[in-house]
Amino acid sequence: MKVTTLCLSLLIASTSLPAAAEVSNRDIPPDALWYINIDMESLRTSKPGQVILDWVDDEVVDDMEKEFDFDAGEDLDRLFFHGNAEGSFSARILGTLSDATRAHMLSEMLKNTDATLKNDGWGEYYVIDDAGDEIEFDNGDMSLDTDTIYVSLATGDGLFIASSAERLEAEIRGIRGGNANVLVLDGRRPFLQIGVNADELDESQQFDFDSDLLRQTSQVALMIGSVGDSLDFHTRITATDPEVTDSMANIVRGLISLRMLSNEVPEAVGSIIDKLNVDSDSGGMSIRLQVTPDEVRALSDL
Repeated sequence: MKVTTLCLSLLIASTSLPAAAEVSNRDIPPDALWYINIDMESLRTSKPGQVILDWVDDEVVDDMEKEFDFDAGEDLDRLFFHGNAEGSFSARILGTLSDATRAHMLSEMLKNTDATLKNDGWGEYYVIDDAGDEIEFDNGDMSLDTDTIYVSLATGDGLFIASSAERLEAEIRGIRGGNANVLVLDGRRPFLQIGVNADELDESQQFDFDSDLLRQTSQVALMIGSVGDSLDFHTRITATDPEVTDSMANIVRGLISLRMLSNEVPEAVGSIIDKLNVDSDSGGMSIRLQVTPDEVRALSDL
């Protein structure tokens, strides 16, 4: 179904890359297990962000734009997704979409579906039944149940999608109910913010980790932004035991040292590895990296 295609395409774009609509814990519901926030406007208006946006347009978004008849790089301002351990989710896709584009998107999403138009007082929305359809991540261990999806374009500034009418209303009205228990990293100008509360993953949602260290990870967060003309990457990992993140940091440092002993690592990759900054403390492990647009282009040419 077309709404599933749109959601999946935007999720792939957001998880494949690096998003000022910065997200904080106050913006994420307390029951959230994961979130993804992308500021497309910041990507468009900064030199390092433009490099990322070009890659997204070439590799990910072209097919979606052809199907739904809009320019993601120009028309979208912000993409914000979050979900909980039960598989419930919400998506906020904001932008300067024309009435014609919005009408076309809605028409495509409703095509060949069993949809009902409703109005609960806070706005009109469609209930779209799509029995048996699932969005599955590549490894098949995690999925979003999309048997029924709730969609609204009534606000005039974008598209809202959720797994229930209650979550749709909360997303449109900005109802949160408290701070989320997920790690959020900020920056001077964040393009992308992603976080996962690994502690709350049940056995059916956990990835197949053979490492005891990775299984003891409690929080993972990623932020990609800009500092001057460089891309700024920041990853933070926390664990139930401080010794676990200290061991992780030592492993990463060891891999960096091994690169210096190898002549087989491409120069473009080696220059990036040399810039990695790894630090650990009682709260967790951080990996920082700043790279120029030219260094990113060199990697894409490999």
